[in-house]
Amino acid sequence: ISKLLAMAGKHFCVSFADKRDGDWCLLNAQSVMWDNGAFSSYTKGKTTDWKGYYEWLESRLSHPHWAVVPDVIDGSVDDNIKLIKQWPHRKDCSALVWHLDEPIEHLLYLIDLDFGKVCFGSSGKYWQVGSAAWERRADSAFNEMTKRGYSPWVHMLRGLDRKSTRLNSSHQIISYAVF
Repeated sequence: ISKLLAMAGKHFCVSFADKRDGDWCLLNAQSVMWDNGAFSSYTKGKTTDWKGYYEWLESRLSHPHWAVVPDVIDGSVDDNIKLIKQWPHRKDCSALVWHLDEPIEHLLYLIDLDFGKVCFGSSGKYWQVGSAAWERRADSAFNEMTKRGYSPWVHMLRGLDRKSTRLNSSHQIISYAVF
């Protein structure tokens, strides 16, 4: 806990897959991103108890804290839309997940649902964060959002080391911000 004490007042991410310090973070953080734990469960071959996740968030989800809506790693667009429709919490404290291997049109659909936040999940052939293919795909997504006048708040899941500003292939400035 000494490392946590040193970070008091910062922003934290607490995963449903390992929630042991969640209450401490809630009391001592500037804000908390409540992660649904889907990636951790996926890598361990486990399923996630979505009902348990919803209940766990009940007393924790309010501004400035927010939660990642459940998603299915390597699932279909339809699988993820079903989970979005089941989401029982406020949109303004929630973020949808767009997987980079899903169509960009689906990303635009998610933005139109007006949750305000979108997380980019690295999956399929874009699994490797920071690879050339991953960067091209992120550039394409940001370029399409820009063309359409969209400016959602974007969190790059598993992309914490990608905090940078650079020119993309269309010579637009791309900033990968992290939470």
